[in-house]
Amino acid sequence: SAFSSSSGQDVSRPSLYSEAMEMWEISVMMFFLSKIRNWVRSNELFDDLQTRKMQRHKMHSILKDNIKSSDIIDIMNQTYHRLSELEDKMPDGSSRVDLHMNAMKSIQSRCGEDGFQVVYFDDSREDEEIVPAIIVDKHREKVIVAFRGSQSKNDWMCNLKCRQTRQANPVFFL
Repeated sequence: SAFSSSSGQDVSRPSLYSEAMEMWEISVMMFFLSKIRNWVRSNELFDDLQTRKMQRHKMHSILKDNIKSSDIIDIMNQTYHRLSELEDKMPDGSSRVDLHMNAMKSIQSRCGEDGFQVVYFDDSREDEEIVPAIIVDKHREKVIVAFRGSQSKNDWMCNLKCRQTRQANPVFFL
């Protein structure tokens, strides 16, 4: 089905599959962006002092809000080998960096020439709290509010212990 955007053009609604895939890609992006930001803060991302001096400004831009998707991809490209050393391998031995890079490129490709912009990202207490993000895609006139929660084995064990309960729908009669 189609609906009209604020610019008046008819836009088709994405399928449930494409929406679910985008949610997965955004969660992968948030997880890895948080890791990259931690590595930048601790200077682990830099191979040597020369690289650190050369890329300091670019790398530290990722610690601020209003991060452009193209900047994240540039940083991933520039530090690919170092990221591969820092990141765990997949069970099949392949690099998780490739998974993250593919997710970023897939999101970027849907967002047009300008890509998307992470206008808010708070991972300052990621070990204690969920990580919220606000992502703006001007091309598709879309704002995404996302939360990254589970990251450790303990988090996932807690998630697996939950069970469904029937709840009344509070807006059913509205």
